[in-house]
Amino acid sequence: MMTERRSIEQSVRDIRHRIRKKYSAEEKIPVVLEGLRAESMLASSESVTVTVPSSTVTALPAM
Repeated sequence: MMTERRSIEQSVRDIRHRIRKKYSAEEKIPVVLEGLRAESMLASSESVTVTVPSSTVTALPAM
Protein backbone atom coordinates (compact mmCIF):
# COMPACT_ATOMS: atom_id res chain seq x y z
CA MET A 1 0.00 0.00 0.00
CA MET A 2 2.74 2.44 1.01
CA THR A 3 4.90 1.64 -2.03
CA GLU A 4 1.88 2.06 -4.30
CA ARG A 5 1.16 5.49 -2.82
CA ARG A 6 4.83 6.48 -3.17
CA SER A 7 4.78 5.31 -6.78
CA ILE A 8 1.69 7.42 -7.50
CA GLU A 9 3.24 10.47 -5.83
CA GLN A 10 6.45 10.00 -7.82
CA SER A 11 4.45 9.70 -11.05
CA VAL A 12 2.61 12.93 -10.29
CA ARG A 13 5.94 14.69 -9.55
CA ASP A 14 7.42 13.41 -12.80
CA ILE A 15 4.43 14.66 -14.81
CA ARG A 16 4.52 18.08 -13.14
CA HIS A 17 8.25 18.32 -13.79
CA ARG A 18 7.86 17.47 -17.48
CA ILE A 19 5.00 19.93 -18.15
CA ARG A 20 6.50 22.79 -16.12
CA LYS A 21 6.80 26.02 -18.11
CA LYS A 22 10.34 26.82 -19.09
CA TYR A 23 11.01 30.53 -19.43
CA SER A 24 13.41 31.83 -22.06
CA ALA A 25 15.99 34.53 -21.38
CA GLU A 26 13.80 37.01 -23.26
CA GLU A 27 10.96 36.31 -20.83
CA LYS A 28 13.18 36.54 -17.73
CA ILE A 29 14.92 39.85 -18.51
CA PRO A 30 11.87 42.13 -17.98
CA VAL A 31 11.13 40.46 -14.65
CA VAL A 32 14.70 40.97 -13.43
CA LEU A 33 14.78 44.58 -14.61
CA GLU A 34 11.50 45.33 -12.82
CA GLY A 35 12.91 43.87 -9.62
CA LEU A 36 16.06 45.97 -9.92
CA ARG A 37 13.98 49.10 -10.54
CA ALA A 38 11.89 48.44 -7.44
CA GLU A 39 15.02 47.77 -5.39
CA SER A 40 16.66 51.01 -6.48
CA MET A 41 13.47 52.96 -5.75
CA LEU A 42 13.46 51.58 -2.20
CA ALA A 43 17.13 52.38 -1.71
CA SER A 44 16.78 55.95 -2.97
CA SER A 45 13.60 56.76 -1.07
CA GLU A 46 13.84 58.81 2.09
CA SER A 47 13.75 57.02 5.40
CA VAL A 48 10.39 56.84 7.05
CA THR A 49 10.02 58.57 10.40
CA VAL A 50 7.52 57.35 12.90
CA THR A 51 6.15 59.62 15.59
CA VAL A 52 4.87 58.11 18.80
CA PRO A 53 2.62 60.11 21.11
CA SER A 54 4.48 60.84 24.35
CA SER A 55 1.60 59.46 26.44
CA THR A 56 2.37 55.94 25.14
CA VAL A 57 6.10 56.07 25.92
CA THR A 58 7.10 54.76 29.32
CA ALA A 59 10.42 55.35 31.02
CA LEU A 60 12.80 52.45 31.37
CA PRO A 61 13.66 51.47 34.93
CA ALA A 62 17.09 52.59 36.17
CA MET A 63 19.67 49.84 36.47
